[in-house]
Amino acid sequence: MTWDKANRYWRFHFSEVKLKKEDAAASEFDELLLALYTPRGIYVYRHDLKHGLSAAGVKTAISGSGINVYGPTGGSNSSKALDAMLQKLDSSVCQRLGSTSLEDEFLSELAAVRPQSTWQV
Repeated sequence: MTWDKANRYWRFHFSEVKLKKEDAAASEFDELLLALYTPRGIYVYRHDLKHGLSAAGVKTAISGSGINVYGPTGGSNSSKALDAMLQKLDSSVCQRLGSTSLEDEFLSELAAVRPQSTWQV
């Protein structure tokens, strides 16, 4: 979940999703699952291969499509934006498979097993 300062909205963006141009359902994967990392927790959806799909002309054949879910424009309140984005997904053909809190014991165990690293740009 990121804030787009220029356009003044929150959004989820997934990039380089390789879909077959002729028939997205015949792509190189069985199903497309999206995990939304939010301040409230992680939400997992089965994507319908259509909702929020974007293309970039001839570049799409090489680098893949994007999937965007936008919150309301002009609102900086991340909680209200998250509610709106989840509502968009829930009212689409996409299927919510589940969600979990960031305080979930299993996630904490996974984080403890994986050594922490620092990234610098």
